[in-house]
Amino acid sequence: MKEYLYSVGMRDNRTDEKMYLRVWAKDSTEATRKVTKALFGYNGEYRWIGTGPIYENNMMIERDTTKKYTAKAIIQIEGKEMEITIYSHYESEEAAKEGIKHFAAHGYNLVKTWIE
Repeated sequence: MKEYLYSVGMRDNRTDEKMYLRVWAKDSTEATRKVTKALFGYNGEYRWIGTGPIYENNMMIERDTTKKYTAKAIIQIEGKEMEITIYSHYESEEAAKEGIKHFAAHGYNLVKTWIE
């Protein structure tokens, strides 16, 4: 899943000053709701004045929110233990487990393995 960076505008009801917050969301509705739930309301100090995407090089700024899994291990080499990262961009926990099995097949002395 991807999220995009939006600018949510508001105005201070006392000073009439404009302010903008940057919010990561899947669309402008979600961005607006994230802010309005926290700041606006009946007789609130601020009022909403608009939400729009933020662009860089004529493209909406985006980020990938897909969870990545990291396979880690403590290995023993010549009597010394070392913590290592086997790989850090597995798409699923199952893939990370397979990665650990593949790594172990190379004959390393694995003391402990885990997935983050």
